[in-house]
Amino acid sequence: FHRFLESLLDGAASARLAELKIGTPCKAMAFEFIRSLWPDQMLVTTVLVERLRHRTFDLSFIGRDPDNNEIFKANFTAICVRAEVRESVAIPEPLREQLENYRMQCANGY
Repeated sequence: FHRFLESLLDGAASARLAELKIGTPCKAMAFEFIRSLWPDQMLVTTVLVERLRHRTFDLSFIGRDPDNNEIFKANFTAICVRAEVRESVAIPEPLREQLENYRMQCANGY
């Protein structure tokens, strides 16, 4: 999740989120393992932005081995909170824009 945010925000996720004065803890998460995942196994993970709401956003993850076999599927809902008081807040506009842009790029096959 944090590596995805780092690539999305062009930098260290914790620093960028601190600039926005938010945290993005997990509100909900589900995993389905289709095959065994071995220690040190190489994976390619695809991340999609499924839904953007006012305070939360949903991501889906698909992990595949080098032969393109699905290893796992996962869903993750993050909630934006003001870091200092742990109170939910709207997704900051810079983050919302990046999530929307990423979703559009994926929809267009990038």
